[in-house]
Amino acid sequence: MTRPHQSLLAGLVVWMGCLITATHAAPPPLVRILVEPANSAITVNGILQDLSPVTLTNLPAGLHLIKATCPGYQTQQRSIAITPGQRVAVEILLERLNGLILFHSSPVGADIEVDGIHRGRTPCFVPDIPLGTHRVRILKTGHLPREMEISIPDRKPVRISVDLTSDTATVAIESRPPGATVSLNSITRGKTPCRIENLSTGTATLDLSFDGYEPLTSTLKLAAGEFQQLNFTLVPKPSELRIVSIPAGARIYIDNQFRGESPLEIKPLNPASYRIRAELPGHDTLARTIELRQATRQIEEFRLQANAGTLQVTTEPAGVQILVNGKDSGMTTTGTGTTDRISEPLKIRLLPPGEHEIRFEKKGFFPAIQRITIERDKILTVHRAMIRRFIPDCEVRTSTDVFRGVLVEIDPTGNVRLEIRPGIIKTIPAADIRSRLPIRDETPAP
Repeated sequence: MTRPHQSLLAGLVVWMGCLITATHAAPPPLVRILVEPANSAITVNGILQDLSPVTLTNLPAGLHLIKATCPGYQTQQRSIAITPGQRVAVEILLERLNGLILFHSSPVGADIEVDGIHRGRTPCFVPDIPLGTHRVRILKTGHLPREMEISIPDRKPVRISVDLTSDTATVAIESRPPGATVSLNSITRGKTPCRIENLSTGTATLDLSFDGYEPLTSTLKLAAGEFQQLNFTLVPKPSELRIVSIPAGARIYIDNQFRGESPLEIKPLNPASYRIRAELPGHDTLARTIELRQATRQIEEFRLQANAGTLQVTTEPAGVQILVNGKDSGMTTTGTGTTDRISEPLKIRLLPPGEHEIRFEKKGFFPAIQRITIERDKILTVHRAMIRRFIPDCEVRTSTDVFRGVLVEIDPTGNVRLEIRPGIIKTIPAADIRSRLPIRDETPAP
């Protein structure tokens, strides 16, 4: 038997003993009411009497309704019928009222503690929580604990839902371009795009690497329960471009900007699409679009096709000035160890196909003009024998004569050979010469 019942029984025994020893006279009607818990309010026929325990001596014979109430306990009613002089003992045991709580958590599986006592794991229903205020603690591994105070005023079901915060951090990493290797604190964690969970709080070093791109390093600050979305744009590594042409010396343009003459080295140069053009006089222009890849050394070769011809000129004698279409194009020269009778070839390149006019000039000779036709990528050979003018340049006096003509030679003994008429050479002995004077050439230039 429980202690509340034992208490009630003991009280009734004492009270009944008193009745046995009392006088045998007719006792007044008497009702003794005991309620557990004590101090419960007792109402008889709707009239509040007192707090338990209570003894009533003023109830008339008949049927009476007794009601016992106490906060936190379920109200109970009892009907009794008494007769005149009857002695009645009434025992009432109130049942405690319990609250109803339904616990939910996200994520599920969290342990529920109420006032320090484990009551289950979410989702769970606890039907026996006493009314009043209670301390609730919700725990789950990998998440921050949640504590709260709840009040249960009545039997109305209470729903408690909580979102637990992870005690670690989560990051989602994307890169442009995708596919970069992700390392966190020097540990490889995958390739972008990727999601990394359960990261310890604090600082962490993030590294991204991708072939052909500069490595990227970032310091992260991670807080419990935090989610970070990280987006990175990788920078391409610079490349090198070498441009050569055959023949060399072509003017090189990149995206219509002059960059120099071939062979040409350009670095650094960002990976991209480029339009390259090579120009060389006398050759067809070549252009192409290239795709320069990351971190590469790329060589582009332009083989230029000649679109002009070459004129090769020899003259007799050497030292003749050559003009092509009125433009000075050089002078024929004497070869090493040879006389000036026939010159070395003079090459005049890059002449456009078609007709051209060549003019030959040399002092003391009649100028000559010749029209030629140049063919594409061919060499035209022209030889010109100049016709000499007879222009006296020397006067030699003897005791008897004066000779005028073109000085041909003065030999080691002093004899003078003088061309006195075209093709007629006269030798004047040194002993006969009284004077030798130059004659000023007043012939207008050709």
